[in-house]
Amino acid sequence: ADEDFSKAKESYSKALSSDSLLVSAMINRAAVHLALNDSTACIQDCSDALESLSRRDKSKSNILATVLSPTGRVRRKWIATLLCRRAAAKRNEGDLEGSLADLEDTLRSIRREDDFDFDIEALKTDIAKLKDEVSKV
Repeated sequence: ADEDFSKAKESYSKALSSDSLLVSAMINRAAVHLALNDSTACIQDCSDALESLSRRDKSKSNILATVLSPTGRVRRKWIATLLCRRAAAKRNEGDLEGSLADLEDTLRSIRREDDFDFDIEALKTDIAKLKDEVSKV
C-alpha cells in the first residue's frame, strides 16, 4: 500500500511541477502525505492550496486561474476537505489548538444546503472532544 501511495505522490508532484497552482493536485497529494504519516508535508500542501484559493478570490487578473478555480459548492467542499486534512495532520503533530481551529473553520465553511459527504454531527462531536483535550493541556 505504501508503494501505491508513493507512486501517487510522485504523480501529483509531477503535475504540480507543471502547474504549481493546481489545487486539485495539492488536495490529493495532501491526502497521500496524510496516509504516509507525513503530517508536515500534508499541512504545507493544505496551507498552500488554501492560500491559492484565497489569492484567486482576491485577484481576478489571472483569467486562467479564475476560470479553473471552483466556485460555490465545489469551492466550499475543497476548502472543507483541506481544512479537515490539515486538522488531522495538526492533531498528529500534537497541535491540538490548531486542529481545533481548522475543524471550527470547516464547520463555518459548510452550508446546510450543501450535500457533502461530511457528517456535520460527527464534526461537531470531534470539535467538542478537541475542546475538552485542549482544556486539559
